[in-house]
Amino acid sequence: MTTISAMSSGVAGLQRATQRLEKSAASIANPNSGGDMAEDLINALIAKLDFEASTKIIKVASDMQKSAIDILA
Repeated sequence: MTTISAMSSGVAGLQRATQRLEKSAASIANPNSGGDMAEDLINALIAKLDFEASTKIIKVASDMQKSAIDILA
């Protein structure tokens, strides 16, 4: 996996986490939606973990890219 594709994967993960969190937050904010509050809270926590994992992917890819540039310099 190249650093570019790793960055793309990280960004895609952030986008998926954002969508999951927005959906859960909307359901939690609207108690009349008929959704399961426990499931919505779990999905919000999963979104948090997705954010953390995706940011780590982006950080590692950035560090790898920096290392490669330092080697070539």
